[in-house]
Amino acid sequence: MSAGAGMSMGRLIGVEVYLRLEDNTDFLEDEQDDGRIIVKITGVEAIGLWALNRQYAVKRDSDITMMAAQILIPFRSIKSIAMLDNTIASAAEESEVASLEEMMADEGGGREELEHAAANKITCSRASFRGAALERANLANIIMQETDLEGADLRNAILTNADLRDASLREIQGDGADFSEARLWGASLEGSSFTGASFKNANLLNANFKSANLSKANLEGANLVETTLTDCNLKGANLEGVKLLHARVGKLNATEVEYKSLGASLRKEGKDLHATGYFTEAKWCLEKAVDFFQMAKDQISASEAKNYLEDVEEEEKLSAAMSRDR
Repeated sequence: MSAGAGMSMGRLIGVEVYLRLEDNTDFLEDEQDDGRIIVKITGVEAIGLWALNRQYAVKRDSDITMMAAQILIPFRSIKSIAMLDNTIASAAEESEVASLEEMMADEGGGREELEHAAANKITCSRASFRGAALERANLANIIMQETDLEGADLRNAILTNADLRDASLREIQGDGADFSEARLWGASLEGSSFTGASFKNANLLNANFKSANLSKANLEGANLVETTLTDCNLKGANLEGVKLLHARVGKLNATEVEYKSLGASLRKEGKDLHATGYFTEAKWCLEKAVDFFQMAKDQISASEAKNYLEDVEEEEKLSAAMSRDR
């Protein structure tokens, strides 16, 4: 019998399908391009569906062998497993658990499994945890690339050094959460609340914070290059040393303090880019710095940034002329 020969027993995300294995039972695993593991099964007479569980060992019940067939599915419904066979499809319809989303939204639902995954470096990528109740969960170092966490409760959760690249964190409750040094490039965070959260030194390249609440958030040293910050609430946020090249920043809910901080960060970024010969990028940063200093009604800093911008423009012209002369 080839049962279990190719199964991914170490993967956590999905639904465990327990099979009663008869002599003629056989199944074949095939991993798809989108990350799904499709399992075709023959000879199955009885099955059971269980929620996520950390125990993957073969279980024995008298002469019946029950083996966990771990299936990675980026779908939301247990019925979506149903590439298996009609027996499994009908069992899914009769199951009391309607969907992964409902299961994860229960109080504490999925918390232990995700904390276990984080502690043991088990990937939870390309799965759905919509509406999951994860308040104060310790998910430091967790790997959740392209994972759907829309509407989840992550208040005061620890996600330091988490890998959330291209994840969906839309409309989540993230007040007080710690995303320090997390990798969130390409992540969708629209409409979410991050009051008092920390993104210190986080990589938010090309992330989308449209209409997010970042009041009193700590963004010190964060990479916000090409990030969308339109319609954001930045009141009381720490913006020291953020990188903002080509960020989409507009219609902010901010005070003169935040505008001045944005201007200072852009002026420094512009100077650093100029020092390394990136004239076009340096000019972009300095132009934006002038705008923010003016919004902050800090005319002295605005004039200084403008003067530096003019120096960069002159140096760029001189460098171009020298290149032509060669």
